[in-house]
Amino acid sequence: MMIPTIAAFGAKPTVMENVSFIVIGFLFVLVVLATLSIVTSLIGVLCTRLIKEPETKKSPPPAPAAPVAPKAQSEGIETEGDIPEHIIALIATATHVILKGRPQRIVSIKGSGQGWAQEGRREIFSSHRVR
Repeated sequence: MMIPTIAAFGAKPTVMENVSFIVIGFLFVLVVLATLSIVTSLIGVLCTRLIKEPETKKSPPPAPAAPVAPKAQSEGIETEGDIPEHIIALIATATHVILKGRPQRIVSIKGSGQGWAQEGRREIFSSHRVR
């Protein structure tokens, strides 16, 4: 089978020449994409084999936290303002996860107040030059 090229086309190629050129071009693109896919897959496999994750000591999974009544949980925590119980429970859970189950004690929780929002607005407004 002869592969037609653009240079081989006459001034007015026939419909079959155009169709064959389009099909061959499409197949060429598919072959190139398949080749790229295979190469990237091989690189991925090679990288996963070369880069080994450092072995970490397998510690037993932390025991699930015993259900604690919200009142008992927040009694020992000094809070500033009106922080809801579910926020306190969320903070306690997050610290438990971050510390990987090590003993912890939350002493106080302070709200951020409006200072961050005001500072953000001040930065936005100060970034514009008044003309």
